[in-house]
Amino acid sequence: MRFSNLHTHTTYSDGKGTVRENIESAIKKNMLSLGFSDHSFTPCDTSYCMKLEDYGKYCAEVKALAEEYKSEIPVFLGIEKDYYSEIDRSMFDYVIASVHYVVRGNDCYAIDHTAKDQIDCRDNVFGGNMMDFVKCYYEMVVEQAAACKPDVIGHFDVIDKFSIMPEESDVYIRITEEARRETF
Repeated sequence: MRFSNLHTHTTYSDGKGTVRENIESAIKKNMLSLGFSDHSFTPCDTSYCMKLEDYGKYCAEVKALAEEYKSEIPVFLGIEKDYYSEIDRSMFDYVIASVHYVVRGNDCYAIDHTAKDQIDCRDNVFGGNMMDFVKCYYEMVVEQAAACKPDVIGHFDVIDKFSIMPEESDVYIRITEEARRETF
């Protein structure tokens, strides 16, 4: 079976390989195509994302290597746009829209880093109410999709990553189904 991957991160953000290393690996694996979607700049947490000053270099490198390897594999230039990021959509072949944080005032709570981060967010922002946290997260996903008209929604249910969400709850299911209807 051959496959494609459009959600590839490089050393421009939190990936381990360079653009070239990822392309060469994809060729060795006989992939159909490869798309790069490094994390857009997020001002509240710069530990995992691209630097603003690297956008042009990132785009130029992906495009140049796409041209260099065009006879071996189609390569696409994308971005994983966080809810709190600004991008120039015209720079990219595609956009993945994701929600990685809840920000309140000066506090930035990561949704997909650790269970402790989610619990801190639930307790400090939502007064311990898990369903308010869930509702906020999915409202942000819907807002992001409506605002930036992405080609892909990134990890729609990442809030479930640490299994602290009451996924079997009727309220939880209703919130997620409503968000799914509004997003897709």
